[in-house]
Amino acid sequence: QLGIVANKRVGEEISWKDLKAMKYTWQVVQETLRMFPPLFGSFRKAMVDIDYDGYTIPKGWM
Repeated sequence: QLGIVANKRVGEEISWKDLKAMKYTWQVVQETLRMFPPLFGSFRKAMVDIDYDGYTIPKGWM
């Protein structure tokens, strides 16, 4: 991991490829995604009342 970082210039970001090459760090990323999948952050706020299959999603619901 230090070798990958050592080859970066000051301020240069670590790429996805670099991250996958860092075995321990990659395992941390995988475990974080397992515990906190990005799906949870994808909910949106209803802008209007929505009726669907007999159910109502009220305006403002998240």
